[in-house]
Amino acid sequence: MEEETPAVSMLQSAVRTHANNLATAGQTPRLAQLLEPFESAMCAADRSADLNRPVQQIRNEIGATFDGFCHFWSHVPWFHGTPSIHFFKNYVQDTDATLQAFGGYLGLNKGQLVTYNIDGAPPGLKSHLDAPNYFYDDPYCWSLGFLKNQGLDGGLISNYDAWKAIGQEECRKIQAEYNFSDEEMTVADHVDYNPTISARSKCSAGLGPAGCTPITIREYKKHAYLKCLMGDESPEMVYCYMRGCLLPGNYIGHGSDCAD
Repeated sequence: MEEETPAVSMLQSAVRTHANNLATAGQTPRLAQLLEPFESAMCAADRSADLNRPVQQIRNEIGATFDGFCHFWSHVPWFHGTPSIHFFKNYVQDTDATLQAFGGYLGLNKGQLVTYNIDGAPPGLKSHLDAPNYFYDDPYCWSLGFLKNQGLDGGLISNYDAWKAIGQEECRKIQAEYNFSDEEMTVADHVDYNPTISARSKCSAGLGPAGCTPITIREYKKHAYLKCLMGDESPEMVYCYMRGCLLPGNYIGHGSDCAD
């Protein structure tokens, strides 16, 4: 086990204190909520002027210190929690919290079993929708290759630098495959198009209206690559790896389904 660093101790202490405060108020907080006070002090700036600008242009202007997750923190709720990971150089590994992160959790394999219709997916790719976000996140994580049993070495998650380097390499692979233009990569587009990804994911799960449009792998990877431009995909890799696995029969399992 790696020696706990002062930064990690500080993070854990701050999270515990804020968690106790929220619990006293009768709330059960998600990790991102626990980190809100720290991140808001560090990242809560209005970047409205940058929302429609190509992110690569902003990266070029700011240089090596650019942290897009912090830069755009006030405008993208799903960026919350990521600046702390990079500041403290510590990836949070909590399977239960990851599976239940968005509320509405029904319990392992208690949700509807659906089969995904996605061009390029293996026959019969399926999962149980144990929470409202699963119809989106399960095929999204599969499309990126970030589930357990898809090739990532989860033993490296505790090694911040090694895992971050893998995230950067995954980003290079995505761009080599799709060659997204700078003009496609704006935070405004990333946020505005997310409801379309959600609707098309629901369609691919057989939950959309008749004649709906299913999701494509390109759409998932475009969403992911914007995060690459924010920094890298290593936090997304942890999220996907901790929440699910690809099992025989092209079944996406969760929790204890994925025990080593």
